[in-house]
Amino acid sequence: MVERRVSTDDALAYLAAGVDVTVVGRPGSGRTTFLHGLGNELENAGYRVVRVVGVAALSASPLGVLYALVSGENGLQPGLPALKVAVDWFVAKAESGNLRVLIDDADCLDEMSWGAILSAQATHPFGIVSCELHSRGEAPLSHRRRSYEVDLPPLNREEIEQILSNRGGAPVDPGTVSRIFGKSFGLPGLAVGLWDIGCQEKTITLEGGAFVARDDLWSPALGRLIDRQLAGTKRRERDALEMLSHAGSLDLDATIDRVGSKILDRLEEKGLVRFELSSGRLLSVVTPPLVAEHFRHTPLRAHHSRQLSSIAMPWIDDPADAAVHAAPAPNALFVRAVHERSRSRMLVARTAWVQQQSATTAVEYLDARDRTTSGARLTPAVVGATASESSGDELSQAQLGIWQAGWTARNIGVDAALAELATLESRLPAFAALVDAARLRLRIEGVGSAPEELAPGVDADLDAKVRAELHYVRAYGMLTLGRFESAAAELDGLDRESGLITTWAERDSVRCLTLIGLGRHSSALALAYEVLDRARSQLDAAAICNGAYLAAFCQFLQGNNREVLTLAETALAVASTSARQSTPLLGLVCMASIVAGRLGDAQLAHVRIDQGERMGGEAHLPTMSTSWPRGQMLLSTGHRQEALRTMREGADALWGRGARWSAVLENLIELELAPDRERLDELSDRLDAVDGEFVGALRAYVEMLIDGDPEGLTAVAPRLAATGRVGIAINAYEHAIRMFEQEQRPDMAATAAREAAEYTAGLIPGTYDSLRFRSADIVLTEREMQLAQLVADGRTNQQIAAELVLSVRTVESHVHRIMRKTATRSRRELHAYLTRVVPPV
Repeated sequence: MVERRVSTDDALAYLAAGVDVTVVGRPGSGRTTFLHGLGNELENAGYRVVRVVGVAALSASPLGVLYALVSGENGLQPGLPALKVAVDWFVAKAESGNLRVLIDDADCLDEMSWGAILSAQATHPFGIVSCELHSRGEAPLSHRRRSYEVDLPPLNREEIEQILSNRGGAPVDPGTVSRIFGKSFGLPGLAVGLWDIGCQEKTITLEGGAFVARDDLWSPALGRLIDRQLAGTKRRERDALEMLSHAGSLDLDATIDRVGSKILDRLEEKGLVRFELSSGRLLSVVTPPLVAEHFRHTPLRAHHSRQLSSIAMPWIDDPADAAVHAAPAPNALFVRAVHERSRSRMLVARTAWVQQQSATTAVEYLDARDRTTSGARLTPAVVGATASESSGDELSQAQLGIWQAGWTARNIGVDAALAELATLESRLPAFAALVDAARLRLRIEGVGSAPEELAPGVDADLDAKVRAELHYVRAYGMLTLGRFESAAAELDGLDRESGLITTWAERDSVRCLTLIGLGRHSSALALAYEVLDRARSQLDAAAICNGAYLAAFCQFLQGNNREVLTLAETALAVASTSARQSTPLLGLVCMASIVAGRLGDAQLAHVRIDQGERMGGEAHLPTMSTSWPRGQMLLSTGHRQEALRTMREGADALWGRGARWSAVLENLIELELAPDRERLDELSDRLDAVDGEFVGALRAYVEMLIDGDPEGLTAVAPRLAATGRVGIAINAYEHAIRMFEQEQRPDMAATAAREAAEYTAGLIPGTYDSLRFRSADIVLTEREMQLAQLVADGRTNQQIAAELVLSVRTVESHVHRIMRKTATRSRRELHAYLTRVVPPV
């Protein structure tokens, strides 16, 4: 289970200060697990721990719970004298002065049992930790002494992923994690329940080394979990929840109008309904979403059906702040809203297709289904059931055939898909140009595209929409080849809305990446967050993945590592197994792995690399290759030569498949790490094939570095900054200053230092990273390195605590964090790690 370290440390500190602790959390929040872990830590610290569990069935029986606890030692019998026996029992335990009483489900503990415990506490003070559903303001025992309240909020997506991976003993597919996260509202108990039932019913299975949910995770067996969430609700409250569950999200006035203010107040008090501010409106949400799903699987009552006929479901979200370029962290309500919107679109499209199985409705159904979790598997069935020769207009038939070819390319092979497109072209010659666009896209994404295949222009006499598709797909191909000027020319004058086979988000992705390639980082960054904000407002998972990838790439170049992790979590939270989402997701998990390593989280870095490998490990756009993060991790553990070899091999593989921009970017990183004139000359033809200031500025920096040219480095620094490489620009100044000093040119060194200071003064701390390629300090802070060295030297925690004037508990926390960061499991492994990583003095 995920460790709530901060809450645990706070609870221990307040208990040591003589203050009781109340742990508050709704069913499924992990209260029992938290209390169990806290009790273990108290016992390890030498305290005597008495554990009491409230039982709802005994809440009306005086001393019912304590009877079982005390009777074995004192022969406790019901009645008033038994109260004194119970009090004396606790007093005897407390005489040693180190008693701690832990009460789980304290809401269900009867009043007389409470009275016995509190009476003993008043005689011989001891600490009490109680787990309750409600805060002290709602607790019935107002005579209890004041306590510190620990609230257990829902976990984030990453923490839920950690729980599920630990429980299954293997990685979990990101789409599966996002579905469980959204359904459970981040409540660990619900998430584990969903997981266990899914595994039992084989809706979650181990495939290719990772757990994947292939069907809807709803099951009647989830009723037990739902009952715990609904415990204590009255019939009218359940009726209100049923209606709100079917309605989706209503604004405040509509919610009050349909359920009444008193019932709404009670549901809010119980945490079953909450309001989220969205676009200036307060919208109601049933929580956790699994409760709403339960009611939607129950036949809707007639009077509720009439009420719902005029209700439309709005969306829930905090928009990305495009002005400051920061995305909000994903929350379970937003994730669930995205999934619900996808589900609603799919159901409407499916109904239309079932009623009229034409090529037109089939394309709409497949598009909607592709935004959920099983579109690819359904494509052959939909295509096969649709009479392609006679259903719908010819344009729809062409689009349907292109869908079929896309499925074939992903599941059988590109050659088979190209053969299908050839047949489609002969059957529908009027749409040969549209088929050409689809063929080109398949080749770009499947086997790479050679420059000569993009040489011919676009026929001006074509239909405007078909001509636009060709221009966009050609721009896409040129982008992968690093021909940014040509890509910009293709895009000139074209609108940004969805076309016949490309979505608006895919078109804006090409525009944004072209801006990056041209070196216009500021414009690209603004467009990236514009795409993300629009995607979030539409609750479009595929578009969110595209927008998150674009924004993350811009921030990754700059070195805003925390924002990259937030954007990756956003996309992973809403993603499904759709092929449309998998490519940007690959780029996101690769970037997340790299920055996790830079921030010192080796465990997360390895997890993201594994996810990238399961997604194929390689695609056609920058950062979409696991060779870069694998090289970063090898570098961070001291394996420099192996890291360089990994990056070199990755770049060669990318070049071979036509992903030339990506290949050159990885080659330049290799040269930055190991400047070498011979290697640079070897790569000159490859570098010459890619245009644009993005590559040009980085190439110039590497050349100046190899030549030892400090004037050139100071000249290239502003170019690097304009292309978004803030950290490398700072590196350029640093290298120049060092070279000037070595050449005994103090005036030039001072000038370069002044320019560097003026540049960095305008930067926001934490939004850039000038220390991208480090070794030991990639993983450990200076303080952690000090402790790690002492551990490696064979010191015990007690010895380290005495030497550094720390508490043993603080040292234990440091050692635990160090081992987690370095992915080591013992002191011996940590010693071996430091031997590899830390250079000899």
